[in-house]
Amino acid sequence: MTEKTHVAYVLTWTESESGWGMRPDGVSLHLTQDDVKNYITAYWDRMPKEVPHEYSRNDSDSGKLAAISEALFEQLNANENHSTRLWNQEYYKLRNDGDIKE
Repeated sequence: MTEKTHVAYVLTWTESESGWGMRPDGVSLHLTQDDVKNYITAYWDRMPKEVPHEYSRNDSDSGKLAAISEALFEQLNANENHSTRLWNQEYYKLRNDGDIKE
């Protein structure tokens, strides 16, 4: 029996640190475009008014679609906001293991 294919939006993030520059800062996964928008809005609403010494920023406003495993879909679906943040190491492991296929 074949496993049902699920999709999620993969949104990449970049860290900016004063005096050090920028570097990749993982991804966030979201079930819908509304989840992407709500996640980005909630993130920026938590940020201070002045630019912090170190922060992450979303690289786009929509992300890109990717196939995800049943287990990852269930994890996202269990979260209230249908989103999760993955740091680089975890993201690359999930890709290498086939849980995320872009």
